[in-house]
Amino acid sequence: MSDHLLNTEAAADNLRNVSQDIEIFSVGVGNELQTQQTDLQNIANDPDSYYLHYMQEFVYLCNIVPELVPKIDSTVLASLPAGCIEYTTTTFVWKGKVTTTTTTTASPTTILTTSSTTEVTTLSTTSTTSSTTTETTTETTTETTTADTTTELSTADSTTQETTQISTTLDSSSTELASSSAQSLVNTTTDKLLNAAGSSSEGEDSVGCSCLQRYEEWIGNLFGAYGEFVAKGKRTPWIVMGICIIVNVGLSIGILKLEVIKDAEELYTPQNSESYKNRKEVKSLFQNQDGRYFNQHALSDLGLYAEIIIRTQNDVNILNAEMINKIKNIDRKIRTEIIANDKFGRTFIFSDLCATFEPKGCVVDGEVILHPQFVEHIDNISYPYFLNSYIAGTFGNVKLVGGILKQASMVKLRYNLRDDELAALSRQWEKQYEGKVSSFSEPGLDISYVHSESILTELESSTYGDVMYFILTFILMIIYASLASISLGMNVVAWRPLLSFSGVLATILAIGSALGFTSLIGIKFVSLLGVMPFLVIGIGLDDVFVLMSGMSDACAGQSGTQGNSMARKMHLALKGSAVAITITSLTDFLAFGIGSSSVFLCVQNFCITTGIAVIFCYFNQLFFFVPCLVINERRVEENRHFLFCCKKLKSKDDDSDKRSTCSIFCCSGHKPDKRDEYDGALEKFPKILLKKIIHNMSCKIFILMLFMLYLGLSIYGIVNLQHGLELKNLAKTDSYFFKFKTLDSDYFREDIPISFIIRSRVDYSSEIVRKQIGSLLQRAKQTEGINSNFEINWLNSFQKSPLFNTTSEAAFTSSLRRFLNETSGSFFKTDITFDETHSKILASRFYIISNNVKASTEQGDLLLRMRELASESELDVFEFSPVFVYYEQFVYILPGTLQTVGIAIAAMIVITAVFMPQPIMIILVSVTMVMILLGIFGFMYFWDLTLSSITMIHLIMTVGFSVDFSAHICHAYLSVSRTNKSACAKIEREERVEKAIDRSGGPIINAALSSIVGILMLTLSTSYIFQSFFKLMLLVILFGLAHSVFFLPIALSFIGPLSRDKDTPVFSSQKLGSVLPLPQKVNGEKSNLSHGHSDLPPQTLLNAKDLISRLQSPGDISKQQLLPSRDVKRVMSFPELGFSRVYSVSSLRRFDSENCLYPRMGNNEFHQRSRDIRMKSAETTYNREFRVFLYRY
Repeated sequence: MSDHLLNTEAAADNLRNVSQDIEIFSVGVGNELQTQQTDLQNIANDPDSYYLHYMQEFVYLCNIVPELVPKIDSTVLASLPAGCIEYTTTTFVWKGKVTTTTTTTASPTTILTTSSTTEVTTLSTTSTTSSTTTETTTETTTETTTADTTTELSTADSTTQETTQISTTLDSSSTELASSSAQSLVNTTTDKLLNAAGSSSEGEDSVGCSCLQRYEEWIGNLFGAYGEFVAKGKRTPWIVMGICIIVNVGLSIGILKLEVIKDAEELYTPQNSESYKNRKEVKSLFQNQDGRYFNQHALSDLGLYAEIIIRTQNDVNILNAEMINKIKNIDRKIRTEIIANDKFGRTFIFSDLCATFEPKGCVVDGEVILHPQFVEHIDNISYPYFLNSYIAGTFGNVKLVGGILKQASMVKLRYNLRDDELAALSRQWEKQYEGKVSSFSEPGLDISYVHSESILTELESSTYGDVMYFILTFILMIIYASLASISLGMNVVAWRPLLSFSGVLATILAIGSALGFTSLIGIKFVSLLGVMPFLVIGIGLDDVFVLMSGMSDACAGQSGTQGNSMARKMHLALKGSAVAITITSLTDFLAFGIGSSSVFLCVQNFCITTGIAVIFCYFNQLFFFVPCLVINERRVEENRHFLFCCKKLKSKDDDSDKRSTCSIFCCSGHKPDKRDEYDGALEKFPKILLKKIIHNMSCKIFILMLFMLYLGLSIYGIVNLQHGLELKNLAKTDSYFFKFKTLDSDYFREDIPISFIIRSRVDYSSEIVRKQIGSLLQRAKQTEGINSNFEINWLNSFQKSPLFNTTSEAAFTSSLRRFLNETSGSFFKTDITFDETHSKILASRFYIISNNVKASTEQGDLLLRMRELASESELDVFEFSPVFVYYEQFVYILPGTLQTVGIAIAAMIVITAVFMPQPIMIILVSVTMVMILLGIFGFMYFWDLTLSSITMIHLIMTVGFSVDFSAHICHAYLSVSRTNKSACAKIEREERVEKAIDRSGGPIINAALSSIVGILMLTLSTSYIFQSFFKLMLLVILFGLAHSVFFLPIALSFIGPLSRDKDTPVFSSQKLGSVLPLPQKVNGEKSNLSHGHSDLPPQTLLNAKDLISRLQSPGDISKQQLLPSRDVKRVMSFPELGFSRVYSVSSLRRFDSENCLYPRMGNNEFHQRSRDIRMKSAETTYNREFRVFLYRY
């Protein structure tokens, strides 16, 4: 057997060991046959046809590599011309004619071939004895020729002699080689096998291993198979879409069971926190005595109340008799004119429902201003204590002179209500208060008010008050998507507004089905879910644009698929684009899935519902929008109008003289021939700019410097970022609640009572116990943020009483009970709990007060310090304050956010590794994700946002979003193939980045712009939840867009992974149909040697001697022809030799790759260096590469 055939068998052995390479090759063969399907049918039995040779070669390949046959795509088999090939699952049988060639010499530099026809017997993988005379001749000729060539090469002693011998031998053997087409089949088969196996003698520069390539291919083919399934039958897309609609509508019915959570404490504080558990214990240890012995500092929660801030206009001094009388009038109206009714029709005013402390009556915080003595001493009011009352929380915007209150412009009054059996009536009174108190204002005074149920009312208003924005947003998204899908020009066949509308509809269905499904499984609706539709519709349109771009690539011949069947187009469209939307949907879903583990109920329910909506949106894109893609493409194939699908259109040139201008421009169109015909202006022009930046080093450096500045600002913002959520931010900015809370936080002190509760039985008569209690309180008062001059201590007051007795525990308890029944001791009745026999103390509590701690970080630190003091005490004690339940968020929010975001980042990296298993890509996506998150965290400070349970949700969301755009550009970079096979690393990377921008730049820009359009309506909202969502969403869109279209392309142009086939022969990614059938020229004249087929090439062989002499001659060939160029795709032109295209040899490619040759290098230097390199491995280079020149062409 000849050396060539041995080489072929060796390559076949390699293919048997690498099944992935077989699959890749089979797809390549399928693409080439499919591309020329029509020509194959027309010239199947034409003996002079080049394609007939190719099909014979294909059959021969199938017979020497049996494993290839079962893997051939069914569409490939369907495209083979009838009567030429019979096939089973393991066998291909040639039934047509095989050509053999004889040679005639036409010129000194060109050998021409003529053809004759003979019949050939069956070639089968199952028959080892069925060989033909032609096959035998082929083997003999090949063996002789190769042996001569190899011998001549191996005996060369010097560079010049070696070159001459090679040239002479190859030239003299040309006639023999050309005498058998079977020999040509062997040679071309060898080349194809080498290309498919990716073999290279040296310089292997591959990205990823074969298992990763197999894995990537498997994922793409999985989605491609689904695309083929949807496109197979005329009814299939309608059936799939109908089932999808039925499922979505069925799930949406669950909205009827929707339940809403309104309790702010339940939603926005950590579940089962230590303070929450402590409050439960406080309620179990101490009884509610609001009806008799109410003390605000003893409350276990915030209680029931109504508050009012009375502010003078222009902030004049309120400390005068006239203003005090006006305040008294407002107080009187509140006490007498606000009425609640029970079910029996009885009326209740404030005095009937107020929390009282006997014998004083109703407890109104700040009522000291109503005391007659206050007016008497109005010019000498001591601060912060007056008449044994703490008045620091009563006056706002104060001015002091030597501890004397000289001026204030605001007064705050708190009307405490009973929270016992009269709680329902108290709440009814609050509602009446909300409706009437605003009318009680006096001249010169403004009123702000709030009550204990206000936050629930405002949350409900915030939830349902912005429904109209949803509708407007959907309308805007439909308009934008429609405009974005209208290409430039008046080709109304190529327009796709209805297709984009179906994408928006798929997203709307996903939102409804997600809400219905979560309602059915018991997930309650929270106010934060008001932003979910804006979020999901942005994700949905992102998927829509990616799928439409993939379809455009498949339909417009981007991958050599023009003219293919609908099933094949859908296969290619989904093979890339469906993987891209799978990556983004999975990353978003995982981010929300991780967020559902949060300790905040609002975060849990939001993430669960939104995560389900993202998955439903993804499924709807596959099972609703993909069928719409098929239906739309069939419309395009039939040349129908984008809106009136029933009308077939004519092109502009058809009967143009008989048609009006309006008819031509509005009702003319054709099936798009190029990718650009699908692109709108928003896609086309930005891509042009981006591709120019890639090739400008100054622009690259400037942009990288901007990113460094961005990182610096981000880090500064992170250092100064505040934590926590103020309750006022849960309401709309134009609400009465927000107005009151703003005045309260800006002008009034925030001093909170803190209790230390001894929950176990101890002997208070013991001096040791009393010292332990005193030590605990003393340490607490010395702590930062605590008023060192204030405490409420029943034990100290009892010690000062003449009833104090420590002779025994029983005597101590008995004396204490008598003390509590006296006037001086009744104040402490709610602070001590006795056992059933009243002989022992089960629990007691002591109080201190904070010193105007307002910052969220300080409040969180205060809680931790008090907790630490309690844990260090020798007593069984714990700390408690009603507001500590809210302060817990300041403790949990930072570590909780960092933990959740960290886990989400890790999950994103895993997803990236699964779908893009390239180390460089994983690193780039990870770095980009971290940079985007740093920017979002940092710029929150500049936009007056704090780290809270609300913004935590948005940050979790941004983890997924920060991957989306990055994943698109990186996946596109990996998906595209290079054109310049012999390019240096720098040029190859830039070329692939250009292609990646072409493929994904449009969808990224459209997705970003559509998302911005989707959230624009939120700027009209007065809700903090919606405003913070808008700000963070805008940040992540802008930062994500900037990183994906600027940072990542620049990074990829420097360090992007190179092609897997870096040093494989250049023919591996070139389709023969696009290279060979070119008009041939000899000395500038068109060749007439096509044997009756002017559109097909002659079977021409290049004289090796002349070729080598040309390569060694520095002056005969221009620099532009030999040096690297993206435009000519590493092609050297030899018009004098009769060939318009000849590919460069491996030695030139190696030289180019290793030294990154540019057009600046002169011809002499180029040829000298390239010749030196070629001569170092002449045997390898010429043996393989020049054989390709001779026999391929």
